[in-house]
Amino acid sequence: MNINERLNQLFENPNKEDILYFLKTRQREDVEALYRFADDVREQFAGDAVHLWASIEFSNRCKQKCLYCGINMTNKTVKRYRMEPDEIVAAAREAYQAGYKTVVLQSGEDPDYSRKDYRYIIREIKKCGVQAITLSIGEKTRDDYRAYYNAGADGFLLKHETSDSNLYDAFNPERDLKNRIRHLKSLETIGFRTGGGIMIGLPAQTPGSIADDILLFKKLDLDMIDCGPFIPHPDTPLGQAESGSEELTCRVLALNRIVTRDTHLPVTTSLSPLDETGARKLALQRGANVIMPNLTPLKYRLHYEIYPNKNRINIDPEDYRKELETLITSLGRHITGTPGPAARGAFMRTNVGIGSIAPCHTGRIVNRFPMPLGRRGGMVIYPPPPVWFTLHVSTGSEVGIIAEIGIASGDGAIQFISDAGRDTGIGKSPTFQSTHLNGLQVGNGFFVQ
Repeated sequence: MNINERLNQLFENPNKEDILYFLKTRQREDVEALYRFADDVREQFAGDAVHLWASIEFSNRCKQKCLYCGINMTNKTVKRYRMEPDEIVAAAREAYQAGYKTVVLQSGEDPDYSRKDYRYIIREIKKCGVQAITLSIGEKTRDDYRAYYNAGADGFLLKHETSDSNLYDAFNPERDLKNRIRHLKSLETIGFRTGGGIMIGLPAQTPGSIADDILLFKKLDLDMIDCGPFIPHPDTPLGQAESGSEELTCRVLALNRIVTRDTHLPVTTSLSPLDETGARKLALQRGANVIMPNLTPLKYRLHYEIYPNKNRINIDPEDYRKELETLITSLGRHITGTPGPAARGAFMRTNVGIGSIAPCHTGRIVNRFPMPLGRRGGMVIYPPPPVWFTLHVSTGSEVGIIAEIGIASGDGAIQFISDAGRDTGIGKSPTFQSTHLNGLQVGNGFFVQ
C-alpha cells in the first residue's frame, strides 16, 4: 500500500493500524504527506478561516490533585488568585474591544464560584457584545451545566488528558475516567458545543494509547479537541519527567484533523514554549484552525502556571491580535468574523475525494465554498438568507459537469440563477442562491453527483 492509499484509507475508515503507522513512522516523506493531507482536509471541511478565541484564566484555585498540573491544590508555591465576577466581565469586555468575539473562561476547579456567579458572569459578558462563551472550569453537576447553558454559555471544554484508564488513575487521584466521559456526553445532550483533549508525552504513555484517544475523539463527535504536549512543572510529582515533543503533538493534530474532519482544532498554548517562533505557523499548516491568545489581566497572568515558561506574557491584547493577523494572512488564511463554538464549520462534502489525491471520473472540486452550519446533529444553517455559493469544477480526462445539487431534506430548494445553469462546463462558475436557508435542515450538506 502506498502512502496516498494509506491516507485515503485512514480518511474513509479511521483505524488503529493506520494511526499507529503515522505516530511511529520515521519515514520523513510519509510524515510530510500526512501534514499535507491534513491541511487539505482542513481546507475542505473547515475552510481557510482561523478562529481567534480570547482566553481569560480567571482563577488558579483548584480542589483537584492532578499530578501533572502546576496549580493542583497540593502545590504550596503557587500565588493563588480569584478574579471577582465584575473583573471577569471587564476582561471579556476588553477582549471584545480588541476584536475578539469568542471568549474562553478557564480556571481550576474552584468551588467558591456559585451557580449564581456564573450565570451573572455569562449574561453580563453577552451584554458586552461577545457572541460566544466557552467554559473550561472542570466538572460540575448537570443542573449547573444546564444553568450555564440557559444563561447563554455556548461551549464547554472538559479535557480528559488520556483515555488510558491506568494512566488516568495514576495521574488523577480521586477522579474517575468513566465519569469524565459521562460528563462530556451530558454536556452534549444539554446543547453545549463540547470539547475534550489530551496531553501528548505523559510518562508511560504509548502510541497505542494515543491512537485510542484519537478514535475516542471520533466516537464522541466533539466540536473542539485541544491536544498539547506534556510540559512538566517543577513543583509537581512529575516535575523531573521528560517533556512531550512538538513533532508528536503535530502528528496527533494532523491525525485528529483527518479522522474528525470538521472539528475545531486549536493551536494549543502549551505548544508555543517548545518553539516560540514557529509553533503556531506549523500547527496552522498541519490541521489547526483556532488560536487562543491569553488575554488574562496582566497582574494575574503570571500566576496561572499549569506549566512553566509561558511566552508572550506581557504582550498588549491589540498588539497580540495584529501579530496574529500578520501570521494568518502570511499563510493565505483569514480571521473569521463568526463566533467560535457556535459556528463549527460544515463544508462541502463530495463523492470525489480530497484534493489531487483522489480525483474521480466526475471531476474534482478545486474551489470549495463554505457553508457555515451549526452542529452536525442538527445541521441548521445559522446565517439569514440569502446565502450565495460559488462552485468551480475541473476534471481529468473526462468533461465534468454539474449533474445535480441536492438538499437531503427540508423545503429550501436551491435555485440556479447563473446563465450557465445545470450544464456548466469546465472553467465556468455557476452561482446559486436559496431564499429558504434560514433554519433549513440539511443532511450532510450539498453533494455533487
